[in-house]
Amino acid sequence: MDINDKIDLLTMDSLDEVFKKVVRKGKLIRKLICQPGMKAVDGKCKMMSPAEKKNRKKSAILRGKKIKANKSIQKKAQRKRAKSLRKRAMQIPNSGAPSMQVTKGKEGEI
Repeated sequence: MDINDKIDLLTMDSLDEVFKKVVRKGKLIRKLICQPGMKAVDGKCKMMSPAEKKNRKKSAILRGKKIKANKSIQKKAQRKRAKSLRKRAMQIPNSGAPSMQVTKGKEGEI
């Protein structure tokens, strides 16, 4: 690989960098978007090391498992909440359950 090939690779890398407009802290900024296997470092796209790729892949798998577990827990809680609300709606206030109204009798009595 001679110098001309290296220069071509460098120019190709700079062409593959894409900026996306995002809002951060109420201001519009440009965010650098790199190709897969690359990361943004100081405004440039750099190749990731194989170890970093492996670690990111492992953490993505774990993150997915946690999200899936959390969703199932939330669904279970939502079902239980709906069930208890249905039970409360089915209860009729005058069906033997003590009412919450306070009746006044003579003075001093409640």
